[in-house]
Amino acid sequence: MVEVQTKIISPEEENREFQRRISLDRMDKIREGTSEFEYLISWINHGVRKNYFTLEDIGTSEEELQSLLTSNCKMLAQEDLNLLRTKNPYYDIHIRSLELQVEKGNISLEDIGTSEKELKQLKLEGAKLLVQQYIAHVKSEIISYDCFINFLKERIQDEGLALEDVGINEKVLEEIKSSLI
Repeated sequence: MVEVQTKIISPEEENREFQRRISLDRMDKIREGTSEFEYLISWINHGVRKNYFTLEDIGTSEEELQSLLTSNCKMLAQEDLNLLRTKNPYYDIHIRSLELQVEKGNISLEDIGTSEKELKQLKLEGAKLLVQQYIAHVKSEIISYDCFINFLKERIQDEGLALEDVGINEKVLEEIKSSLI
């Protein structure tokens, strides 16, 4: 007769092993590059704080996590930059995201292949596209003229742009208004 020895592990040990295995998978995802890296890193940090495992247990270190944070931020900032370069009318979302990734990753604009000058130009081009989109919405009566004027005052001027910067002047406003009557 063969005796089989079974090791009985406590629920706490089972949970620690479960957390360690999940964290190994999450490290693989972070190393591949993912937009979820902050969530995944926070999961790993939580596991370390709860003493489920150490960074060494999952084959990493503080230095690697910092390096991965930087590389993932760079990847996301470059994705935002590429979207901006495709003349996206939702430029403001991508500008803010790019700026956030540059700050979080402690990277420079040069690191992602751009400059302040290019970002300013992309912002202006995006604002122009957005204004044209709003004009089309006014003309097709999707939004009201008053809504359009509020948009211009709040959105464009809050961005530090003049109406003329986005191709709008009093004559254009009058033409739009008269086309609605």
